[in-house]
Amino acid sequence: MRNASEVLKARWRDIANLFLGGWLFISPWVLTDAPVPAAAWNAHGTGIVIAVFAVIALLAFYEWEEWLGVLFGVWLVAAPWTLDFAVIGAAVWNQIAVGVIVGLMALWSIYDIHDVQAHA
Repeated sequence: MRNASEVLKARWRDIANLFLGGWLFISPWVLTDAPVPAAAWNAHGTGIVIAVFAVIALLAFYEWEEWLGVLFGVWLVAAPWTLDFAVIGAAVWNQIAVGVIVGLMALWSIYDIHDVQAHA
C-alpha cells in the first residue's frame, strides 16, 4: 500500500484540479461576477464537477476521467462566447485560465499513463 506522500507525488495534478474546481466555484463572489448569472452559474457548476472528478481520480485513476477533464477545459475556454458573457473581463480570463490549466493537466496525466505503459 502506498503512503500519503507517494500518492501526493503521483497524483498532484488531481489535487491541483480539486483546488482549481474549488476556486472556480467561489470565484464569482471573489471576482464579483455573481451579478452576471451565466458566468456565475457556469463557474459554480463546472467548478463542482471538476472538483468531484478530481476526488474520483484521487481514489482510482481511469483514463476516461482525464478525457473529461480535457472536455471541461475546452468548455471553460469556449463558455464566455457560448454563454455570452465575453465582455465581463474577470470572469472571462478566470474561466479561460482555469480551463487551460485543467485541460493541460488532464492531457499531461494521459501522456504520463501512456508513457509508463510504453516503457513497461
